[in-house]
Amino acid sequence: MNDNRNKKLQHYFPPRKSARSSDSAISQIDPASRPSFGLGLMGGGSWGAFTAGALEVLLPVLDSIGDIKIISGTSAGAINGAVATSGLNDKGAHEAVRRLKTVWDRVKGVGYLVNHLVAPCNMDFMLPRKDRWPNIPSQYLSLMTAFQAANPLLVTGVPQYLSNLIKTSIPDWKSVQEGRVKCAVNTVQEHIFTGQTDHLILTGRDLTPDGVTASAALKRMGNHRIWDNPNMRSPQYIYRDGGYIQNPPLEPLIEANPTDIIMIILHDHTAPEADPSLALDKMYDREIHTDLARLTLHDSNLIRIHAIQIEMSDGAINGWHLNDTSKLNASPKFIDALYEAGRVAAKKWLIENRDRLGSESTYRPKDHAVAELAASGLHY
Repeated sequence: MNDNRNKKLQHYFPPRKSARSSDSAISQIDPASRPSFGLGLMGGGSWGAFTAGALEVLLPVLDSIGDIKIISGTSAGAINGAVATSGLNDKGAHEAVRRLKTVWDRVKGVGYLVNHLVAPCNMDFMLPRKDRWPNIPSQYLSLMTAFQAANPLLVTGVPQYLSNLIKTSIPDWKSVQEGRVKCAVNTVQEHIFTGQTDHLILTGRDLTPDGVTASAALKRMGNHRIWDNPNMRSPQYIYRDGGYIQNPPLEPLIEANPTDIIMIILHDHTAPEADPSLALDKMYDREIHTDLARLTLHDSNLIRIHAIQIEMSDGAINGWHLNDTSKLNASPKFIDALYEAGRVAAKKWLIENRDRLGSESTYRPKDHAVAELAASGLHY
């Protein structure tokens, strides 16, 4: 799958002949022209509340200084993207913010019950550090994994809840399919007999509520099918979280050709690789930095790259040392903290970078991404 990803990116931006900065190419764009934006929203379960908080700050500013052309998202980013797109196309940025807030308030309502059953913070003193709230105790995850293994055709009800959440949060689905601001999400299509998988990008009329849910359908949630799209309605296929392949999909952003791509990255690049004992599915996370680093290497790329990044593992949010299991925690206290952290991060980013939108990239590749590119023969 990584080879296919690299080939697609190389199709858009062929390898450079030298290691020069792309500033010369960027300078060819008139800075005085009205910028246009593509937003890339990563998935990450409840960490998507961070994205929603960041969008509360970003959307009104971007909508006032330029044109938002497309939002591309995976999993929680797909849900945030569809809801934000509908609001932008119906009534503008403030309506998009209102709808996002409503969605996450509803998630908190479900999370209140789950928190008391699965991740009670008043039992932290009995648990090792990696299992302490807001992280989910590994014993619960092991039970979930074992139960799913014994019931491979399990349908948990979570995808159905998410699909209903999306349907009831967007009054007119045509605003997502046909509006000025485009929306794109990705999912993995799997044949139930052969196991063959294909990476699909859903946009326009192909994008439906079940399709957005497909982008967030983790394996541990059971099997998910797309019933509301006649072109994809088949009992032979199930659909998985798009984050198993790419998180978020970059191709729709590049094809939309905005002047600026702004990524909201829900993975702490300073964190170590995921602990296999946590029994979580391997998702595409740190790789996004390698993809972004690759884009900044090419003179043919006139798109400026920016990123607002979550910092989780160092205790920056309420002193919590979070791991990937906390992405399954939807308790109100946790969601509110993430949402506020997103708002703070976006405000800080705008103060430092707003004047550079439409004129230069502000994203700087991470060391691990530079090392990976160097290993493949690309150098800065």
